Amino acid sequence: MGGLEFVMNVADTKLPSDRNQSFGHSADVEMLHVPGGTFRMGSDRHYPEEAPTHRVTVNEFWMDRTPVTNRQFRKFINATGYVTFAELTPDAKDYPDALPRMLKAGSLVFTPPKQAVDLRNWGQWWTFKFGANWRRPYGPRSNNERTRFRGRGWRRGRAITSAAVTL
Repeated sequence: MGGLEFVMNVADTKLPSDRNQSFGHSADVEMLHVPGGTFRMGSDRHYPEEAPTHRVTVNEFWMDRTPVTNRQFRKFINATGYVTFAELTPDAKDYPDALPRMLKAGSLVFTPPKQAVDLRNWGQWWTFKFGANWRRPYGPRSNNERTRFRGRGWRRGRAITSAAVTL
């Protein structure tokens, strides 16, 4: 199967005037309107976990033109009570073969390698850390004052990425 069928023209931006909540955004911040559509997801020629290529349909959504700051994300959290996947303690019934000591909340943490590495082995730059989340991006003893919001977590063998959350 081929490449992406869904194309977005970033020049087609709209102001989110129909949005009545502004979690830290100025009223004139531009957002990209991404229309709903169908595309082919996955690959039959690369990593086994990407197969099979399959059709996926997504609803339209709005996306900030720029990354969400920690301040904006904190305002969103305070207003909605949202809890990220990295802050949730895994349920043992979802991971029946997991060691009980491993069932703790956490996230993958990016550490740039100091030398050239085999790019097929993501474990050389991503490490799972208990207690890492958007507030503590490098684990329990860190803070998010100098980092951008990001989050990574594992759920039933699939990576879930929290990127920018925009209402």
